[in-house]
Amino acid sequence: MQAMVVGVSLIGMPSLAPSGFLCGVAGMLVLGAVYWAAERYWLGPRRVAGKLLAQGLCGTAYRFPFGDLPENARRSEVALARPMPLCHDIAPRVVPFLHDIVEKHVNQFMMFIGLSYLRAYNTELNVGNVCITWFRTMPRVVVAEPELVRDILSDKFGHFKKFSAERVGKLLALGLASYDGEKWETHRRILNPAFHLEKLKRMLPAFSTCCSEMIGRWDSKLAGCDGPCELDIWQEFRNLTGDVISRAAFGSSFMEGRRIFQLQDEQIERVMKDIQYIQMPGYLYLPTENNRRMKENNREIKELLRGIIEKRNRTIENSEFISDDVLGLMLKANMDSGEPSNLRMSMEDVMEECKLFYMAGMDTTAVLLTWTLVALSMHPEWQDRAREEVLSVFGRNKPNFDGLGRLKTASITMILHEVLRLYPPSITMHRRTSKDMQIGGITLPAGIGIEVPIVLIHHNTYVWGEDAHEFKPERFADGISKATKVDQAAFFPFGWGPRICIGQNFALLEAKMALCSILQNFEFRLSPSYIHAPQPVVAVTLHPQYGAITLSAGIGIEVSIIQIHHNTYVWGENVHEFKPERLADGISKVAKDDQTLFFPFGWGPRICIGQNFALLEAKMALCSILQNFEFRLLPSYIQLSMRLRLDYDHLRCMADPVAAGGFSVFYECAQAELSHAGVGAVSSMPWSILAYGLLGLVVRWQAGLLLHWLWLRPRPRRLELALRAQGLRGTSYRFLVGYLREHRRLKREACARPLPLRYHDIAPRVVPFFYNTVRAHGKTCVSWFGPTPRVTIVDPDLAKDVMSNKSGHFEKPKFEGLTKLLNDGLPNHEGEKWKILNPAFHLEKLKRMLPAFSACCEELVSRWMEHLGSDDSYELDVWPEMQSLTGDVISRTAFGSNYLEGRRIFQLIEEQVERIIKSIKKTIIPGYMFFPTKNNRRMHQIKKEIDSILRGLIDKRMQAMEKDETTKEDLLGMLLESNMRHTAENGQPSQGLTIEEVIEECKLFYFAGMETTSVLLTWTMLLLSMHPEWQDRAREEILGLFGKNRPEYECLSRLKIVMMILYEVLRLYPPAVTLIRQTYKQMEIGGITYPAGVIIELPVLLIHHDSDIWGSDVHEFKPERFAEGISKASKDTGAFLPFGWGPRICLGQNFALLEAKMALCMILQSFKLELAPAYTHAPEEIATLRPVHGAQIKLRAV
Repeated sequence: MQAMVVGVSLIGMPSLAPSGFLCGVAGMLVLGAVYWAAERYWLGPRRVAGKLLAQGLCGTAYRFPFGDLPENARRSEVALARPMPLCHDIAPRVVPFLHDIVEKHVNQFMMFIGLSYLRAYNTELNVGNVCITWFRTMPRVVVAEPELVRDILSDKFGHFKKFSAERVGKLLALGLASYDGEKWETHRRILNPAFHLEKLKRMLPAFSTCCSEMIGRWDSKLAGCDGPCELDIWQEFRNLTGDVISRAAFGSSFMEGRRIFQLQDEQIERVMKDIQYIQMPGYLYLPTENNRRMKENNREIKELLRGIIEKRNRTIENSEFISDDVLGLMLKANMDSGEPSNLRMSMEDVMEECKLFYMAGMDTTAVLLTWTLVALSMHPEWQDRAREEVLSVFGRNKPNFDGLGRLKTASITMILHEVLRLYPPSITMHRRTSKDMQIGGITLPAGIGIEVPIVLIHHNTYVWGEDAHEFKPERFADGISKATKVDQAAFFPFGWGPRICIGQNFALLEAKMALCSILQNFEFRLSPSYIHAPQPVVAVTLHPQYGAITLSAGIGIEVSIIQIHHNTYVWGENVHEFKPERLADGISKVAKDDQTLFFPFGWGPRICIGQNFALLEAKMALCSILQNFEFRLLPSYIQLSMRLRLDYDHLRCMADPVAAGGFSVFYECAQAELSHAGVGAVSSMPWSILAYGLLGLVVRWQAGLLLHWLWLRPRPRRLELALRAQGLRGTSYRFLVGYLREHRRLKREACARPLPLRYHDIAPRVVPFFYNTVRAHGKTCVSWFGPTPRVTIVDPDLAKDVMSNKSGHFEKPKFEGLTKLLNDGLPNHEGEKWKILNPAFHLEKLKRMLPAFSACCEELVSRWMEHLGSDDSYELDVWPEMQSLTGDVISRTAFGSNYLEGRRIFQLIEEQVERIIKSIKKTIIPGYMFFPTKNNRRMHQIKKEIDSILRGLIDKRMQAMEKDETTKEDLLGMLLESNMRHTAENGQPSQGLTIEEVIEECKLFYFAGMETTSVLLTWTMLLLSMHPEWQDRAREEILGLFGKNRPEYECLSRLKIVMMILYEVLRLYPPAVTLIRQTYKQMEIGGITYPAGVIIELPVLLIHHDSDIWGSDVHEFKPERFAEGISKASKDTGAFLPFGWGPRICLGQNFALLEAKMALCMILQSFKLELAPAYTHAPEEIATLRPVHGAQIKLRAV
C-alpha cells in the first residue's frame, strides 16, 4: 500500500511542477527587476555619493531619479529669459547652475582637503574649484582647477574617456572627436598631416576667395545707402565659414560641398529641435516628420560624400594630380599610412570625418569671429589698434600667409586669444573614468563623469586677476603662458593634451584672414537693437541668442524706399498727394533741388533687370482697361497701410471686393510662404481617441452631441456664415480650438526677444495676434477662441457704444473658477449692487485719505535714502517697490487702524495672484480647480485665510457701527456705511451687499488698486528715465508748487505737466490691455447683428496706438498732446480708455491718479531717475501690462 501511495504521489507531482516552477521564475525575475531598479536609481548612487563625501568632496545631494537636471534646466531658463548688460561676466548666464555650485562649495572643500594637497600643487585658495553634481543617476565631478584639468585632459594613462553620444553622432557626425583608444590613435595619425601649417598655407587662397566674396557682398549692399547700416554678423559668419569649409575640404567639388553644408546646417537645427527626445530608446524610429527628414538628410549627405570620395580615390589610384584640399590630403595620408587595409579608415570613416569637419570647423570659427566683432564694437580703441596694425602690414592688399605669421605676437592675435578666453566656443568638456582614478587626493570610482567648465576657468579671478571679466587683450602680450596671474596654463579654448583640437590652426588662420579683410574695409560698432545674450547651444557651443547686430560704416542692409518717396524735404509739402504732373518733365526733374531720388526699381548696376518688362506690361493692361471701363472705389474698400516687417506683420495679397454678391475674395499666398512670413498655416485636426467595445454606442451618441455643439449649431459654423454674410471679416473657424494655438505661437515668438530702449510701439509684442488680425481684416473683425467667436472692435465710437451699454445688453463674461479664488467683487456684479460703492470714492472722501498716501510715500523715500551709496546713487528694481508701496497704501486706506491685518491680506493676495497666473492656462480644463494639486490646495488655503481675516475685521467694524461708535474714515467704513444707507433707502435687505460680498469687495480693493497704480508708477518712472527732458520739467513744476514740503491736496490738482505725463503713460502703456464684454441677447453694433453669447473684445492698447486717431507720432512719448486736456488730445474725443468708459468706468480711477501724483511728486522731489544698464525693455501682458524682466533704475539724490 505504501508503495502504491508513493507511486501515486510521484505520478501526480509532474502536473503541479510546471506552474510552481513558472511562478518561481516569474518571482525571481520580478525580484531581479526590483533589485536592478533599486541598485540603479537609489542604492548605487547613494553608495557612490557616500564614498565621495567621505573624502571631503562637497556638492549637491542625489535627488531621485533625475539628479540635478530639473534644477539645472530651471536655472538656465531663468538666466536665459533676460539679456545681460554690455559686460563680459557671462558665466552666471551661460552656466548658472555650475557657477553657483562652484561658488557655494569652494570654501568647504578647501577646509577639508588640508595642507597636503596645497603643498603638492603649490597653490593656495583655488583648490575648492572641485565639487559634485548629479546627471540623472551618475555623479559628475566638476573640476575647475587648472592644474587638475591639465592632468585630466592630458590623460597620460588613457583612463579618462570621452562620453559616447552615438545616437546624436549617427545623425550629425562621429569622427575623431567621438573615438577612443586605438581607433582614435589611428585616425589622429592619419589626419595630422592634413592640418600641418605647411598644408594649411596651400589653403589660404580658398580662405581669401571666401572673404573677398563676403566683402564684395557687403559692398554691394552699399548701393543707394548713405551712412552706417545694420548687419547681423552671426548669420554672415556662418555662411562664410560654411563656404570656407566647402572650398578647403573639397576644392574643385565646391558646389557639392556647399550642398553638404546646407544639409548639415539643416540637420543640426533639426537635431537641436528634438535633442531632449533623441536619448529616449527607440525615439528615432518613430515616423515623425522631423525624424523622416533627418534620415533623408543623412542619406543625401552620405550619397554626396560617397560620390566625391570615390571619384577622388580613383584619381589617387591613377597617380593623377592630388588636390591640396583636406579631403585629398586625408585620403593620400590614409593610403600612405602603412597600416593594413583593415586598420585604415574605411569609406564610412572618411565620410564621418568630413561631416565632423563641417560641424566643428564651421561653428567654432563662426562663434570666434562673431564674438570678436562684438567685443571690438564694444571696445573701439582696440578696433583702431587692430586696424592700424593690419594696414601697416598689408595696406589695402589681400592678406598673405607671411604677413599673417607676423601678426602672431601682435594685436590681432592678442584680441583673438582674449575673445577665446571670455567667450570660449566650447564652454564645457566632459570625460568619464574607465577605472578607479585619483584626482587631487580624491579617488574617483570607475564610471564617474567629470565636467570641466572651461568658461568658469577662463573667468576665474584668482587665475586671471581681478580684471578677469574685462576685455584686456594686453594680458596676452607675452604669450599664453604668461597671461595668467599665477603662472599656470589655464587657457583651454581648444582643449589640452594629446586630444587638443586638431583644427585649431585652421580656425585661427581663417579667423585672422577674415578679421584682417573686414578691418581693411570697414569700421563697425554695436547697433542700438543689439541685445547682449550669449546662449549655450546643447550646453556646449556659445551662440548669440538674438543674433549679433552691428552698425558697419557703409554696409547697407535696408533702404527704406517708401520713406525716401514720402520725404517732404525732397518732394515738397504735397508729397502725400497723388499728383502725376510732378513727373511732367521726367524723373530727373521731379524732386526738389534736382536730386534723383526715385528708386522704385533700385539704382545703379543692380537696378531691376525687368523694369522695362514690368512698365510695358502695366501700360498695356491699363490702356485696355481704360478703353472699356470706368471704375471707382466701393464704400467697403479698406486701405491697409502695410509696412512689411518680418518680426510682426503678415503677408497677404488682397482684392476686396470684386463681385456683385457682396463677397470679398482673398488671394492668399502659398501655405509655406505664409508660414515663413509669420502667418500660421491651417492647423491639422488634432488626433481623437475614441472608446470602443461596450461603450461604443454611448461614445457615438456623445460625439454626435459634441459635433452639433462644436460645428453644426449656430455657434460656431452657422454663426460664422451669418457674420460673414453681413460683411464681417476675420479668421475662419478651426475645429475645436479655433485660433488658440496660433495666438499662443505668435505670443511666444513676439516675447522671445526684448524691444529696443525708447521704443514704444509695443502692440506687436504685447498683443501680436490681435495686432495682425486687425491689420489684415480691419478695425472690426472676428477671430475664434475655441468654438466661441470674439469680435475685436478698434473703432472708438463703437467701443464707447459697447461700454456705455445703454440698453443693458452687454455684460462682463463670467470666469467662475478664477473669481472664486481671487475676487468676485464689483466688476462681476450686475444691476443695482454695483452702484453701492460710488460714495466711498467721491473726491471729498479721497481727500481724507491723503495722509495715508503721504505716510506710505515718506516711508518709501526714506528707505531709498538709506540705501544711497557714497556717490549718492542707488540701483534698484522699482517694480516690486511700487507693488509694495501700493499694497501699503491699500492696507492703510482700506482698514485704517487694522493696518497690520491689512498688510497680511496684501501678502496673501499677492501670492494668490502669482499662483493663479502660474496655472492660468490649465483653468480652461473643466473642473481643473478641483484637482488636488499642490498649487490648488494652497490657493484654497489662501482664500480661506483671507476670508477669515476679512470676516473678523468686518464683524468688528459692524458691531462698532451698531453701537454708534466712531468709525475710521477708511474704505471699509465708507463701504459699510454706504451699504447700510442703500439698504435702508430700498427697504429690502436683499438690495444690499451680504457679508460675503463685502469680503469680495475688500479683496478687489487690493487686486485692482494695487495692480493699476503700481503698473502706472513703474512705467512712468521708466519713461521719465528714457526721456529726462520731461523728468526735468516735471521736477521743476513740483518744486515750484511744493518746494521740498509734503504735497497738499489743493496743489496736487494744479499739477499740469505731471498730469500730462501720467496721461501719456496711460496711453502708451495702459494697465488693462483689453476690455471684454459679452452679449446676452441679440444686439446690433455698427450695422452688424450679433447673437447672444458673442464675446466683444475692445483692445485698448490698439486704440491708444492707432495713428488714424492720435497722428503719425502715435508711438512717441509726447505728453504735450494732453496740454489742452483729454478731449483735445486726439482726433476722436473718446479714444482715451485706460479706465474704461461709460457708467462702468473704473470706480477707483481718481484714487489711482491721486496716489500716483502723490508718489511721483515725493520721488522727484528727492531723486533723479536714470535707466540702469541691466534694464531690458520687455512689456508683457500678465493680467496687467508688466515689465517682465523688472524695471531697473538708478536713483541719484537731487
